[in-house]
Amino acid sequence: MPHLSIIPSAAVADASLSDTHVRVLCAIGTFTNRLGGNVWASVKTLAAGSNLSERTIQRSVQTLIDRGYLRVEPREGRTNLYEIVLDNTAWGVTPVTGGG
Repeated sequence: MPHLSIIPSAAVADASLSDTHVRVLCAIGTFTNRLGGNVWASVKTLAAGSNLSERTIQRSVQTLIDRGYLRVEPREGRTNLYEIVLDNTAWGVTPVTGGG
């Protein structure tokens, strides 16, 4: 698995996401291009890379889609194509801002 993961910072502070959801988003984020797209890693690959079950990946992916952090393009007979939504302010998700 690559050394970096590209995910929206708002996901880290989103109280509607569990630690597992963020972990799945990070697993998907390790396979993205720098714009958050072109992820065709299989559920099996994501499960192995995150130490989670395939079913947990599937449930979390649906939640991430519902919350606006992930888009999926089903591809008949092939692995789905995922895209992480890096700017989901249009969905009403507030990004994490500096401060400390």
